[in-house]
Amino acid sequence: MKISNETRVGILAAFAIVIVILGINFLKGRSVFSRDIYFYAKFHDVGGLAASNPVILYGVKIGQVDRLTFLKASPGDTTTRYNLEIELKSLNQKLSLSSNAGQKDSIQKQIVLYSKNLDHYTQRVEVKFHVYGDVEFPANSSAKINSDLLGSKTLEIVPGNAIVVAKANDTLAGLIEPSLPEALSKTVSPIKDKVETLVSSIDTVVNSLNDVFNDKTKNDLKGSFAAIKPTVQNIEEATAKLNAFVGDETGRMHDIIANIDKITHDFTQYHTALSRGIDNFASISDTMRAMNLKRTITETTAAISSVNDLLQKIKDGNGTLGKLVSDDKLYYNLVSATKNMDKLVSDIKANPHKYFAPLGKRPGKPEVYKMDTAK
Repeated sequence: MKISNETRVGILAAFAIVIVILGINFLKGRSVFSRDIYFYAKFHDVGGLAASNPVILYGVKIGQVDRLTFLKASPGDTTTRYNLEIELKSLNQKLSLSSNAGQKDSIQKQIVLYSKNLDHYTQRVEVKFHVYGDVEFPANSSAKINSDLLGSKTLEIVPGNAIVVAKANDTLAGLIEPSLPEALSKTVSPIKDKVETLVSSIDTVVNSLNDVFNDKTKNDLKGSFAAIKPTVQNIEEATAKLNAFVGDETGRMHDIIANIDKITHDFTQYHTALSRGIDNFASISDTMRAMNLKRTITETTAAISSVNDLLQKIKDGNGTLGKLVSDDKLYYNLVSATKNMDKLVSDIKANPHKYFAPLGKRPGKPEVYKMDTAK
């Protein structure tokens, strides 16, 4: 059977079309003979991600990005996002002003909740990508946009911990890794602000020092240093004299130290005697404490009270002693009796016969006792 030229041309054209399609898919990274699974991810900002960028998992390419689509935001979503931003700003202010630990924890939980809601309403771009049919990952995995030093973008699958495997057309949480310039900018920007603040503070301090150390202050400082110089010289002279004195009196100081050492030695020798004396004193103190000192004081007090009562009675004229002390008649009677006694004694001395004659004759000499010596 003879094939016509038209048929040959048609077959060649079909083969060419198939080869072109396979070449285009190959260049796009698509496998024509494998079953691809499509997924979606939503981002606030894709940071320059484009279609045909690779999708990687654990550093291995498992697919590629197919399409990026803007998400339509309704007026209600815009209003909700605006209200959530205001609430978050208010919560952050309350957190910075709060000092109670429990209140801070509650505010932080509210901030996390509002941030999740705001994240949902601020997603603006949807990325559609596919992975090869034999690749599986957990359902709660995330899609993260990475950048290398040259600015090339990749979409990395960050596996989650779910047991369930992600299914076709699932939407993954979108994350974005800051590029190196962005990370450096975020790191350097606070440092730059602090450096600017520090420079401003240093400038303020320098200006203040310039205001303080004016010409008058400098002259006053010079005068003060000039006045201090004689004082320093006097101190140096006093130090020199002291050194000379110490050098001259070194021998005496040695003698003094030797005497102190001797006194210490003697004190050590008399330590036993001193200890014995202290023990004796302690024994005497214990003995005195053992005595019924309280009772003795009580009896002494009672005796003094009795003497005071007796003296009071004598003073009041009670009793014989009281009358003797207070009645002057007895005094005059004693004086009179004393005078009469003096007269009597004088009269007896002058006229003894007057008093002893009536008593009879004078007695003779007494008979001498004779001892019986017969035996």
